[in-house]
Amino acid sequence: MKTLMQLALSVILLAGCPAARKADPRFSAASRENERPLRLAFITCCKDGQFYGPVKKGMHDAAVQMAVKCDWLGTEDVNVRAQAEPVRWAVADGCDGIALSIIDPEAFDSVIAEAMSCWNQATPT
Repeated sequence: MKTLMQLALSVILLAGCPAARKADPRFSAASRENERPLRLAFITCCKDGQFYGPVKKGMHDAAVQMAVKCDWLGTEDVNVRAQAEPVRWAVADGCDGIALSIIDPEAFDSVIAEAMSCWNQATPT
C-alpha cells in the first residue's frame, strides 16, 4: 500500500495538481484544440515483467479513451540509477506528466527535484 501511495503522489507531483492545470491556460479545452495531445510517461523497473502486464494494458486503454499519448518506459531489472534516466528523458522530451514507480524512499529525490524545477520553469506565472 505504501508503494501505491508513493506512486500516486509521484503522479500528482510530476503531472501537476488538477486545480493548477485548470487555472493554466495551456490546459484549457480551447487551447488544446490546435495542439498536440498530452504526452505522458509511465516509468518503472522491470518494465516487461509479468506483474506490470495489467498496468500496461490499463495505461494503453486509458490513453486511447482520453486521446493522449502515453509511453511505457523503464529498466529491464531493478536498477535505481538506471530508472532515473528515463525520467530525465521524459522531461527533456517535453512530456506533460510522469508516473514514476518509486522503489526506494530516497533514490529519486534529486531526479524528481530536477523534473519539478523544469516543470516550474515552463509554467507561466
